[in-house]
Amino acid sequence: MTDQGVFDDVVAAAGVLRDLVDVGRVEAWGSSVLSVWREDDAADELDGELIEWLLCRGDDRALLVVLAVADALGLGDETVGATRDRLTDAPGWVHHIGTAAVTRAWQVADGLERSVGIGFVHGDGSELSLLGDLDDHGLHSLVVAPGPDELFAEAEDLVAPTRLDPVAAAEALVEGWHRTLASGQPLPESVLVNQSIGRRRLEVALGRRLDELREVRTGAVGDEVGDELDPDVRAELDAWALSTLTFALGPAVVAAGSAAVIADGLLDPFTPAGRAAYPAEEREAFAALEWADWLGAVIGVVRAGTGADLSSAALVDQVNRCPEVTSTVPKQDRPYYEWAWQHVVALWQRHGLADAERQLTDEGVIVLPQILVRAWTH
Repeated sequence: MTDQGVFDDVVAAAGVLRDLVDVGRVEAWGSSVLSVWREDDAADELDGELIEWLLCRGDDRALLVVLAVADALGLGDETVGATRDRLTDAPGWVHHIGTAAVTRAWQVADGLERSVGIGFVHGDGSELSLLGDLDDHGLHSLVVAPGPDELFAEAEDLVAPTRLDPVAAAEALVEGWHRTLASGQPLPESVLVNQSIGRRRLEVALGRRLDELREVRTGAVGDEVGDELDPDVRAELDAWALSTLTFALGPAVVAAGSAAVIADGLLDPFTPAGRAAYPAEEREAFAALEWADWLGAVIGVVRAGTGADLSSAALVDQVNRCPEVTSTVPKQDRPYYEWAWQHVVALWQRHGLADAERQLTDEGVIVLPQILVRAWTH
């Protein structure tokens, strides 16, 4: 790699590593870093260049990135220990790198498709789940989610999981992954983004290396099959969101910008097809934001008017303070959502909705509500 700018960007973003409260979230962040160049045929070489560059740089922030990606890259205890020893101020999570252990596994079947999940716990007690959607054609999505108890509590009575042997669950995901690779089709977006951490977690579950899953696909990102909501459910959520937007800002405000020109690209964050042309990191950031995030942020800044603060921290605050939105961003998840909003605001800046100081422009006041109207109108 001749241009080290992307490595500089990684270190600049690594400030969140002191705010993340557990090793599970840290390793998920590290996997998202590695996803930036996963579409490159030389992805493994770039992984090596990153580690060498970080170790040569040697400051605490660079060394924390090494530790964040250490498990996904299988760097080994000796490298992890030596890197940890070089830190001048080590957060608690650095002592729990690579400690993930399987807790349980399950599946939820729906006709010919099924979702398989495996729960993991780390040495600091933090939990995560690895979820994969499968059918006879292969692995259609791979997602890192909260631990099983939290995951099922959020789902309430909507799903009825069946317990699986963890080894059988891992084998099913690996077999589906193999079928996808053998098809010659591009990897689905979520598999591409999460392949580093996903492969490592499956290696833990199976007790063997899965080097064959390092293969990547160049070109267009594959469609996410089984990753989208049922159309009727999506239409219902869109209608609720539009109603909430209109109630919050008033019909006059929403209608006032109905003739606004929505530039190409401003609607891209809302659909897999729109996101497909963006690098993996931006695709993940756009996909992370849901109806409540968009509502809370846009309602808040439009109410504040021209000059409103569009920093990522301020946007998360808007979501949490918005009276029309009942959900909030948990403290431990703030760094992730702030990272996601950074990419959105960069898109807004390119189209004149935010200025160079990340403040809302006159055009932004008019256009932001209309982006949501267009995105959620069928």
